[in-house]
Amino acid sequence: MDATLLLKATLLLLLALCAGQLLRRAPAVTRHRCWSVAFAALLLLPLLTLTLPALVLPMPAKWERTASPAVTHVPVVAPDVVVAKTPATPPPSVPMPDRPVPGRIRITLRDALLAAWGIGSAFAIAALLVALWRVRRLSRSAAEWDDPEWRAAADGVASRLGFRRPIRLLVSDAVTAPMAGGIRRATVFLPASCRAWAADQRDVVLAHEISHMASRDPLRHVLTRLAVALYWFHPLTWIAARQAGAAREEACDDAVIALGTLPSAYAQVLLGFAESIPPNPQMIAALPMVRRSLLEKRLMAILGNPRPSAHRLALLPVLAIAVFTVVIAAAQPGTPAAPRIIAAVATAPIATVSVNAAAALAQPQSVDEPQSHDEPQRIEEQQTDDVIVNSGDAEACWGRGITGSFHGSMSTSDSGGRTIIHEQIGTRGSTRIIQKRLGDLRVCMIAEGIDRLTADPPGQWPAKALRFVMEARRGSHVQRLDGDGDQRLTWSVDGREQPVDAAAEQWRDRMLAVFDTIWEISTLRGQVSSLRGEISSIRGNESSLRGEISSARGQVSSLRGRISSIRGEKSSMRGRISSIQGHVSSLRGEISSERGSISSLRAAGYRASEEEIARHEKAIDRLEKEIRDYNEEARVAAVEREIDALDADGKIAKVEAEIRAFDVDGQVAAIERRIEGIDVDGKIAAIERKIDALDADRRVSEMERRLDEQLRRLEAAVDAAR
Repeated sequence: MDATLLLKATLLLLLALCAGQLLRRAPAVTRHRCWSVAFAALLLLPLLTLTLPALVLPMPAKWERTASPAVTHVPVVAPDVVVAKTPATPPPSVPMPDRPVPGRIRITLRDALLAAWGIGSAFAIAALLVALWRVRRLSRSAAEWDDPEWRAAADGVASRLGFRRPIRLLVSDAVTAPMAGGIRRATVFLPASCRAWAADQRDVVLAHEISHMASRDPLRHVLTRLAVALYWFHPLTWIAARQAGAAREEACDDAVIALGTLPSAYAQVLLGFAESIPPNPQMIAALPMVRRSLLEKRLMAILGNPRPSAHRLALLPVLAIAVFTVVIAAAQPGTPAAPRIIAAVATAPIATVSVNAAAALAQPQSVDEPQSHDEPQRIEEQQTDDVIVNSGDAEACWGRGITGSFHGSMSTSDSGGRTIIHEQIGTRGSTRIIQKRLGDLRVCMIAEGIDRLTADPPGQWPAKALRFVMEARRGSHVQRLDGDGDQRLTWSVDGREQPVDAAAEQWRDRMLAVFDTIWEISTLRGQVSSLRGEISSIRGNESSLRGEISSARGQVSSLRGRISSIRGEKSSMRGRISSIQGHVSSLRGEISSERGSISSLRAAGYRASEEEIARHEKAIDRLEKEIRDYNEEARVAAVEREIDALDADGKIAKVEAEIRAFDVDGQVAAIERRIEGIDVDGKIAAIERKIDALDADRRVSEMERRLDEQLRRLEAAVDAAR
């Protein structure tokens, strides 16, 4: 994952988070749609970046020195390859010994980061696949629930929601709370206890789960988890995923209440299921009706203020995120016109040789040259699958083969699915490489067998290299100088070997002067990039520690949610007692009414009908029997025993003890001390002083002016050496 894609993903996540904050008072369904589009955009971002036409964003000239493709210094790692030399000119008169070039394996920080990202993504995707497999296994092991009343209720809810897909109702002992699942087949998973549920509880559960499926929430949930798996290293991804989950449940709650469910009854059902969920539920790719981490917030929303109604402009934020995604996916950094010494690469035929064809190049053969008419798009950290041969013939200045991982700066573009290298400055094992385009002049130098720990400029490479090649190309004209450790030189012009005369020596000296300045500029910019990388690393450490603080506080919030759940369950039981007592009070009120009727009849001025009085007395006897049969005291005592068995105070005390033992304030304080120990501001200030001390902008400007003059002299030497 390159830096450009990471920046685009960061901008997209920031926009989505800002939209979520601005829409916090909007209907939850609007926020739910925004988050769904945002995570879909994250998944499509790499594909859109590759397929959309480039939208070049001009950059200020001041930024060009640090952001242009020719000077971005990042490690570029390519697989070890060997490209066989295909002679395009007669071999030199004096054969050169075939010496092995010593090399050693070097793992860069970028290699380690890419490996960490790959391992983390692989684990996350594997966890998602396991969760999907568990849903499939549960679907096969669960029993179909064909109760006519349940089926009629489910069909009724689906009809009111406009959901026309068939719904499966599955019952399993492995399910502790209702869940909505199934990407292809809409499925409601029910616990075995559902057979004893009252009609009200059944209707609430079906309304909740079918609302999820009507919104395609199981599919949205899987796509969100896939995006988190790919961007797991980005802290904004986890924040966005939590907010997306909260918006999804709030939107579902709004839909349930819109179907006519009483908020208080809905909240009571949620509280009942919250207690049945184990502390660490098994990860599964389905949507449980209750998550403890979201319960408190959901209950406050359900029992709180009236919900805002959907607005006709509710789709505008969704469209804004979609348009923004297309724009940033197409955006590519560009630079203003520059002097010819740093001019953009012009179109030229550049031959590419696939790694898979490396063995075939051991025998002389022709190489197809696909035309690339694209400007180099960007410099980025990448692992190429192609060995790039300089334009012209198959030999160019790559010699008999170069092996090892490349470290330095590289300018590339894509053509036919392959990466074309236009410019590169750096090392590959013990080989030094400079490949540069200066207006219509292309120059390159390869020096093999130089100790990688030395910092010698190119002017000293010929004396220390086992073999070196220098080449200049302008149009169809090629000038080339080959040398070896024994100082044997071979000079050729347009493929014809010629004596090394004064013109050739002048060409060599001016080429080396140009290479020295190019190398000096690249080295200076590399130092600045390295220092800025240290700043990014320091800020990353700080962000990681602050993420630990958020995690600690989130765990305490989860524990407080358990306390709210326990209190809610106890309140529900107290409500059952009040309901029992209210029922008895209602019956006694009816008895009082009957006795009042008898008193009125007897007090009337006319003779009361004995039959009418007997009818009221019979009603009183029936009500008194109903009170006795109802057995208020036994029912209340049973609920009281449930309350005692719940041991709400004991459980709350235990959770509060966990909170105290967790010592969130102490943990946060310790992490804050670690952050202070990093001394982020101090270290960054020290690094920025180092950057200022390098005075890179001024020095590079001077070097570029010097390079411009050296280039004019080189062009004169090129013309003189023809």
